[in-house]
Amino acid sequence: MSTSLSDLRTRVRDFIDESTAARWTNAELNRYINQGIYFVQGQIQQASDTYFTRVEVATAAAGTYELGLPSDIWGNKLRSLQFYEQSTVATGTPYRVEPGQMEWVYQNQDWSGTPLNYVLHAGYIKWAPLLQYTGTFRFVYQMKESAFATDGSDDSNNLAQIADEHADVIALYAAILAKQKVNADYRMLSDLFKTRLDQVMFDVQSTDPIVIPQVAID
Repeated sequence: MSTSLSDLRTRVRDFIDESTAARWTNAELNRYINQGIYFVQGQIQQASDTYFTRVEVATAAAGTYELGLPSDIWGNKLRSLQFYEQSTVATGTPYRVEPGQMEWVYQNQDWSGTPLNYVLHAGYIKWAPLLQYTGTFRFVYQMKESAFATDGSDDSNNLAQIADEHADVIALYAAILAKQKVNADYRMLSDLFKTRLDQVMFDVQSTDPIVIPQVAID
């Protein structure tokens, strides 16, 4: 489940005891909410490097030479990339593209079949063109929760991928910023924020007794 901007803003207004805009406009609270999202994401990433890991599969047809990276990839956090030759599904034994290969400048391209060299360039994976066969790529990457638009709209297209369990701590962060703006007392909110953030940090830690080997992920 995800939480809407409108719901987050309502939570913020509950914390600052202002149900309708007076001291703080909706647009201002939206900005504080986005700052809260970035802060909480950073804390989660430090606590659990694999929390935002996602897997996506994309198929490239014969004759093509580039494929867009996942649209929700976070910065340069492409952890691994596999290529499945002559397959439209990510099954079997893949060819693993090493991280260093994705940074190579293209030279001496292999035009004979399966690509040997890959490069990360302008949001695309590029390779020597596939000739006869279709190939499938499997991305393992990091995806952060998306910030909201700050124009005050609350339509269905303005739903960011904010986990419900993170909503309160984000709202508290925004409420503290709002209180600070007018030099109001925020000590109670700060104590509550610390408690909720500690709980989030605990929840994102792996507690499974069975640890999946890294090779199974990459």
